[in-house]
Amino acid sequence: MLFKLKRKGWLLPPFFLALTLSLPSYAGALKPYVIFDMQAHSETVPIKDAMEDWEGNSFERGENQWVSAWFETGLRYKRWGMGFVKRYDFDLRFSEDTAELYWLSANKNPLPLGRNFNVRIKAKAIKASGLRVMFSDALGQSAFYSLGLTYLKAHYTVDGGITGFADVINEKDYEFDLLIDYHYTEDTLFDRVVEEPSGKGFAVVAEFNYQFANATQLHVQVRDLFANIYWDESPYTEGLATSNRKEYDENGYVSIKPVLSGFEGIDSQTVQRLEPRWFAQLSHTFAGPYGGLFQYRHQYERHLFGLGATLAVGEGEISTSYWAVQNALEISWHCRRLGFSVTADQLDESDLKSIWLSLSYGR
Repeated sequence: MLFKLKRKGWLLPPFFLALTLSLPSYAGALKPYVIFDMQAHSETVPIKDAMEDWEGNSFERGENQWVSAWFETGLRYKRWGMGFVKRYDFDLRFSEDTAELYWLSANKNPLPLGRNFNVRIKAKAIKASGLRVMFSDALGQSAFYSLGLTYLKAHYTVDGGITGFADVINEKDYEFDLLIDYHYTEDTLFDRVVEEPSGKGFAVVAEFNYQFANATQLHVQVRDLFANIYWDESPYTEGLATSNRKEYDENGYVSIKPVLSGFEGIDSQTVQRLEPRWFAQLSHTFAGPYGGLFQYRHQYERHLFGLGATLAVGEGEISTSYWAVQNALEISWHCRRLGFSVTADQLDESDLKSIWLSLSYGR
């Protein structure tokens, strides 16, 4: 869409890798752990088409796209732990009108005559890494909690939005007036050349487990319970974008390069606030190896619900869950300290709109 992803390689600091692989003589008290979570979701077009500027034949009305990735590795010692965190979050929200107009124009499909589109886009993205310190302890015989504070150094941001209206002139042409207000590392709208800002901040992660009875357990986790990134010398653009600069292809279909009337500046400091992401799981074991579970996620202004069943196999457990909002199926496996899960709404990559992957050791 109008805001595009910027991808760079992820590198694991050598000293953390050495600590994880070469433990000292008291290694019995040190427990290494690894956590990897990735989610990609698009309500409107398949993920593959979304990465190719929405070019494709498949489209459904929707208001959200997001990509998130979290990699963490470190060591636990009794109640304490320390880990290296690398994370990427891209949250794009838009009106249904915006999605429809963008898909029609990206694929040069006929525009509906006389249509007035309500354009609304809100984008928030960060790419950051840092160190997390955590403390965990029991509360009586049935409860357990964990609190973690992550210091983050960020080097990629998008934070802001676009609002306005677009009017269709004919089946191949339209015009718009859009109010723009956003901070960025790279100006994907007007190709402004800027020095990349630096960001520093913190994020709190909290977890809670409660054993109601021998057969029923509740697990709750919230990432970014409190999370702010403070950006120094942050570029921003604020003003009115119009469609006064147009080009037409050989078939007469319009291509617009927006013209800005407003301000381009540098904020000495700005704060980017990250929204909390909640996860809860209630599981119950029935007679024998069978069980059931209910899962809930709240993220990016979406309430997601999953209902599933579990089967104990040896020292491990296999579970399947159906997530109704995404029409997706999750399959997971856990054995001792190792866990893996995959969630998808389609088997065909070209039709895939939602995919989640999770891998953990010593979590």
